Amino acid sequence: MPKGPPQPKTTQRTPGTVELKPAPFRNLDAKLVMRDELEIRHLVYAERHVGEVFAFPDGIANRLDALGMLTEKYGFQYMRKPMSMIRPNTGLVARQLLSQDVVHLGTKDRRVVVAGKGGSGKSFILLQIAAMALMQDYVVIAVPRGMDLVDNRTAYLLDETTMRYKQTEYMANMLARTRRACAESLNEVNLIESNLIVGANAQTTSHR
Repeated sequence: MPKGPPQPKTTQRTPGTVELKPAPFRNLDAKLVMRDELEIRHLVYAERHVGEVFAFPDGIANRLDALGMLTEKYGFQYMRKPMSMIRPNTGLVARQLLSQDVVHLGTKDRRVVVAGKGGSGKSFILLQIAAMALMQDYVVIAVPRGMDLVDNRTAYLLDETTMRYKQTEYMANMLARTRRACAESLNEVNLIESNLIVGANAQTTSHR
């Protein structure tokens, strides 16, 4: 019997995971500059690598883009592959948040406020820390521009139960970005249904 037309190949994927496409910000016309890939040690021990430039690994770059963090203000649209220059303050933040010496602590003991003048590199340090967190399979929630939440640029409504304002559209978009970027990590999070409380004092308890 004659053979039928070839059937398209299918790829098995874990339910709930999202396939990340190649990042659209790459400029394939840009000059190819060979750089080593960014690793966790470059960030934790940043003082040893100040001024050195490393390329974001492809998978991490795709996920940062899914979070909306690879914006044009960093100049990535001019690069063939997104790169990162190490700064001394990166190590201070990385060790406080994600080093092996502090991972056993609760989040209240690992909070960091990155402050500085405009253009001093705050956002870029947070970008590097987000990359490090993704390398360690943390779930990263990114708010690209927090000012949009407080200057009436986003739609909001009053929750009559809590008497607080909600920005449901902004929140939905932010969580959708998180799901796209952190699908595999989210699949490992187990929610304890008995601890899901709906109402004014809503809390969600989870463990990994």
